[in-house]
Amino acid sequence: RSSVASFLTLEAEAELVVKLKNLKALAGPARKATDAAVEADEAVTFCRAVSAMACLLLAAADCGVPRWSGQAIQAVAPYGKTGRPGMQELARKEVQSAIQAFLKLQQSSQTSWTECQQKLTATQLDLLNDNKGKLSYFS
Repeated sequence: RSSVASFLTLEAEAELVVKLKNLKALAGPARKATDAAVEADEAVTFCRAVSAMACLLLAAADCGVPRWSGQAIQAVAPYGKTGRPGMQELARKEVQSAIQAFLKLQQSSQTSWTECQQKLTATQLDLLNDNKGKLSYFS
């Protein structure tokens, strides 16, 4: 995940925004626990797309929270609350782990956290907080 995120930091902002939109469309809507089972291929595609969006969020953290960071948060955060077992559970854990890593990096100093808060909207900050999951103190 870190390797993919580091390669993404080399791409232009416009390309990353397009990739983010394409990945969100590929993943489809965040599924709820009451949805019917999906085909195996669709589940794998869903998980791959969500993982790639999580990598884009990590790339945003590595780039110092560029303008498109809020879009990355808004794209990936809804997948942090899927409740079904299987691939969706893996996607949920991936999203929560990426959000935790993003927050950990941004909150490493008061200055970087203040700058991050100034660049994101209140809604985006709420999405981070609501979808970070339970923090692991052993990581």
